[in-house]
Amino acid sequence: MNTHWRLRCLTVFLVAVVSAPLAAEDFSGKVLRVLDGDTIEVMRDGQIEKVWLHGVDCPEAHQAYGKKAKQFTAELILEKDVAVKVVKKDADGRVLGELALPDGRSLNRELVRQGLAWWYEEYAKDDRILEDLEFAARTRKRGLWVDPAAIPPWEFRKGAGDPDVALLRAQLEKVRAERDALNAALAEKDAEIARLRRPVEPSAAPIGAPSTGQPQTATDLSTETQTATDLSTRGLTPPAPASPQTTTAPPVLPQAETEPPRPPQTATQPPTLPQTVTAPAADAGQDSAMVYITPTGREYHREGCRALEQDKIAISLRGAKVAGYKPCAQCGPPR
Repeated sequence: MNTHWRLRCLTVFLVAVVSAPLAAEDFSGKVLRVLDGDTIEVMRDGQIEKVWLHGVDCPEAHQAYGKKAKQFTAELILEKDVAVKVVKKDADGRVLGELALPDGRSLNRELVRQGLAWWYEEYAKDDRILEDLEFAARTRKRGLWVDPAAIPPWEFRKGAGDPDVALLRAQLEKVRAERDALNAALAEKDAEIARLRRPVEPSAAPIGAPSTGQPQTATDLSTETQTATDLSTRGLTPPAPASPQTTTAPPVLPQAETEPPRPPQTATQPPTLPQTVTAPAADAGQDSAMVYITPTGREYHREGCRALEQDKIAISLRGAKVAGYKPCAQCGPPR
């Protein structure tokens, strides 16, 4: 009995020793499919190997920027040969690795750099590069970080089985999409107003245009004097200056003695183009103030209002006004 047990244990040990290096062996292959931003399928030795990107977590498909993360990954690696550095296999046997792009960059880091993935601190605590890339993307508000209340995908997945939570999250994502579209429309309008307010610079007279009859400047007279001096030095006779052309006024017809003299005509101003009537600009500092709305309410609030106990969405004061939200009567937000 003891001998049989020892042989069995020895067999398990040898299998583990032999298979461990193979499990952690790096490999290369062609990307067959992109399941989401951080999960792909690669051809490895004639078999399909599913690979999860180590240390990063992209938004889920129903979250904001989930589809953009998947599209970003597909544009970089789909149907291309990549190198996979296997970091480890988790308890479920999944391959966790870092994927090198054809140009040598790391796909894991590029996703975090562009604001399309979180640094998965729980599984990559010592990765200071991913930590720094996420901090830079968050500071510059790249990608998903434009939303200060962005929900990490690991938190989003916790409520995936609750229909009430799923409905609330869907409403929240819809409100955020409407807010983004509204902010984009406002930015476009601001750019158009700035373009219309830009003064039109007068065009310069073309070279070689006929003379307008204006008197010569000191520079013109100096040039003519210098030219005459140069010709005299060479023994040549400078040409006689052209006699100025006098402009004769047209004959004035005699007026009757009984007709009173006409008042002199004043120069009329050229017609001006109509300017676009714009609404009076509000205080820029107040319009840029941040207020908060809820997925179901139609009022905006100050931070800390009791109406924001369930969920809140940050939005600019100007965006809330344009979207038709009214100020909360309880917390008294800025107007």
